[in-house]
Amino acid sequence: MAQDQPQGPKNSRAPEGTTKYFVSWLQYRRTKTFIGFCSREWKAAFVGNLFKALIVRDLYADEKTGWCEEGKRCLALDCPLNRTTRESFLASHGLKQRQLSNQKFQRLVSNLAQLRAADILPQHVLEKPDSWVICSG
Repeated sequence: MAQDQPQGPKNSRAPEGTTKYFVSWLQYRRTKTFIGFCSREWKAAFVGNLFKALIVRDLYADEKTGWCEEGKRCLALDCPLNRTTRESFLASHGLKQRQLSNQKFQRLVSNLAQLRAADILPQHVLEKPDSWVICSG
């Protein structure tokens, strides 16, 4: 890891001085695809299957250092804590370069950026993001 990159705590499940954010998942049009919204800015940040939705329930971030637990996998590229590149996304999902072209990656990011949590997620989730949910949309 480069020296200028923020580093998170060694035990990211019990980090000191960090903030816990919840991830709320929405099943996309009754398919096997789920979209995860991070409660930090309520942006679409993750795409996955039900298994991923069951695993990624929350994340920790340190606003002071700019570190985020999901900073190299998150697809909300305009988040100030985001460090994701196409290469880091591919690596985190076990994909090869040919499986997701740069054009398709950019289209995925662009499509997710257009989703507004306020238009999709139930109001009670937006008002009190202290629990994990999966909803169908």
